[in-house]
Amino acid sequence: MTRFAPRRVLEDLTGRPVRGFRCAGFSAIEQTGWFYECLLEAGYEYDSSIFPAAREHGGIPTRCRFIAQDFYAYQPETPFDYSIVMGVMDYVAEPNVVIAKVLSMTRDRAFFSFPAASGLLAWQRKLRYRARCPLFLTTCVQVERLFQNIKGAQTQFNRWLATFLCKCVRNQRTILGR
Repeated sequence: MTRFAPRRVLEDLTGRPVRGFRCAGFSAIEQTGWFYECLLEAGYEYDSSIFPAAREHGGIPTRCRFIAQDFYAYQPETPFDYSIVMGVMDYVAEPNVVIAKVLSMTRDRAFFSFPAASGLLAWQRKLRYRARCPLFLTTCVQVERLFQNIKGAQTQFNRWLATFLCKCVRNQRTILGR
């Protein structure tokens, strides 16, 4: 087996190419620049290992930083080019409030992940979390309704395994320019 054998396993399971890479428990730092060469050689299009984790180790501080603050009170000095909201929406009773806040802080593109309300994984999560906290799983129709009235944005929805993924593009120049 090669270093990137799990990629082939995921591609076989999903029937889709794996374009991105994330190293669990490892975060690229300035001293591991060689790491990106390996990913390029393996054919990956992007890597999210530069993000510092909640345990505040790793990452490249000149490119990404970890901020622990009240999300609703946070106001960035300048809007973010991209926002990625994953592992959050299943715990949010009013997702439209979170979506509006994220979009108010985002210049170009925002990516949202919404766990699906149906399927085996949804059933397992409902069972596992029933005594811990409220869990808000969604249908495709619910996700589409959340984004239908956003002015000046193009949205795209996909279902991937047990998740609905939504890409919201606010700036058409971004689509044409990249």
